[in-house]
Amino acid sequence: MKKILSIIASLMIMTIVSCSEVSMVSQMSEEPQEENTTAENSVSEKREDVTITMAILRDPYLKEAVNDFNEADNGYKIVFKDYMEYYDKGFETERGTNPEAFAKIDTQLSLDVIESGIVDIVPSSIFYDQGKYDSLMKQGAFSNLYDFMQVENYDDSVLYKHILELHETDGKLCCMPLAFTIDTVAGQTRYVGDKENWTIDEMIECWNAMPSGSTFNGHTTKDYVYMTILRNNISSFIDFENHTTNYNSPEFIKILEFINSFDPPESYKQEMNWNTPHFIMNFPIYGFDDFHGSLWNEQNEPVTVIGYPSPDESGILIDTYGDKYSVCEYSSPEVKQGAWEFIKTLLNYDIQYDMAEGCFPINYEVFKKMGEEEYSKHGESNIISIQGTEYDIGYLSKEEYDKLVSLIDGTKKVIVNIEDDITKIIEEELYEMFAGERTPEETAEIIQSRAGILISERY
Repeated sequence: MKKILSIIASLMIMTIVSCSEVSMVSQMSEEPQEENTTAENSVSEKREDVTITMAILRDPYLKEAVNDFNEADNGYKIVFKDYMEYYDKGFETERGTNPEAFAKIDTQLSLDVIESGIVDIVPSSIFYDQGKYDSLMKQGAFSNLYDFMQVENYDDSVLYKHILELHETDGKLCCMPLAFTIDTVAGQTRYVGDKENWTIDEMIECWNAMPSGSTFNGHTTKDYVYMTILRNNISSFIDFENHTTNYNSPEFIKILEFINSFDPPESYKQEMNWNTPHFIMNFPIYGFDDFHGSLWNEQNEPVTVIGYPSPDESGILIDTYGDKYSVCEYSSPEVKQGAWEFIKTLLNYDIQYDMAEGCFPINYEVFKKMGEEEYSKHGESNIISIQGTEYDIGYLSKEEYDKLVSLIDGTKKVIVNIEDDITKIIEEELYEMFAGERTPEETAEIIQSRAGILISERY
C-alpha cells in the first residue's frame, strides 16, 4: 500500500533583483581651486540604486528574501512586475478556470523577456505553459549563470553539482534550480525485477509475465496506460540539440502498439480496481520522508523504482517545476550582475533549509543535513492513519538514504516541458488512434510531421 501522505507543494514563486557595483568617477581640475565643495559633495553622494525588475504573479513566495535584499544597502533594488494584469477573467467558469485565462500572461511575459529593460528576473513558475519557459531558455533568452560564477570564483561546491549539470544547455547554465523532486514509476519487485531504468522491450516482457487480470495501478484502458508510461516522458523522443523529433522511430511505434492493445478509453478518473495485481504506478518523490513512506507497505513488499520505459534506459527524471530562476540575457550588464547577486542569496543555507519542504534542496550541505536528520530517527515510532486505520511506518533508514542518493546521482535527464499546443497535437492524434481511426504507424507519422515542425521552430 503506497503512502497516502505525499506532499504536493505547488509553490507560486517570486523573484529577484540585482545590480552591480558602480564606480564613481571623479574629475580633477587642471588648476587648483580655492573651493571644491561641490565636486566633493557629488563624489560623496550615494549613487542611485540599480533597479531590477522581477516577474511575479500577485505576492511573490520569497517576498521576505527580496525585502532583506533591498534593505542590505548593496546598490540594488528589486521591484515587481505583476503579470496578473494580463489574466483573462472571461475564461472563468462555475467549474473553475480554463487554461486560456493564462494565455495572455504567457504571451506578454515571453515578449517582455526578449525586450531589453522590461523584466530582468524570471521564475519558471510564472508561466502557466511551462513549455514556453523551456523554449525561451533553449533559444538563448536567458544568461549563462556560469559566467557570473567564474568571474567571482563562486564556490559552487556547496551546490548539488549533478543537478546543475542536468540543467545545462550546450554547456551553459541558463537557470538556477532552487529545489527538485524526482518523477518516475515503480512497481513491486516480484513483478518488475530489481533493475532501475528499463527499455520499452523490457517493460513489455514484464507485463506479458503478469498474472491474468493485472492492471496499471488499477486501470486497463488505453488513456490511463498512456498517462502512466508515456505522457511525462514524451520529450524523450525529441533531440533538442539537433532540433529534431523521433516520433516515427521503431521505439515510439512499439510503445503506441502496446498502449493501443488495452481497453478502449473510458473516463480518466474511473474507479480503480484494488483487487487485482498492480503492474506499475506513477511514483513521484517529494522529499526524504516521502521516499520512505512511498516504499513502505503493509505487506512489506519490496518496491523497485524503475523509471519510464525509454530507448536509452534513462526514464528516472529530475523535476524542478516551479523552482527555477533565470536572468534575462537582454538586460543591461549591471542589472544582470545584480540579479545574480540576489539569486546567490536564495542558495544560502538558512533560506534553502526553510524552503525545502516537499522537495530536495539544491544546496548540498542542506540536502545532507536534512537526510541525516531523517535517518537519525530510524527505529522510532511514526504513526500515520490511512482510511481510519493507524500504521507505524517508522522513519527513513541510512540504507534508504544511500539508495536515494544513488538514484539521484544516476539520473541522466530533467523533465523538459514542451509547449501545451504541441502536447495537444500529440494527444489529439493519440485519441484518434484510441478510437480506431488510424494505426499506430500512421499515428506516429502524423505526430512526427505535425509536432516535429513546431519543435524544430521553437527549440
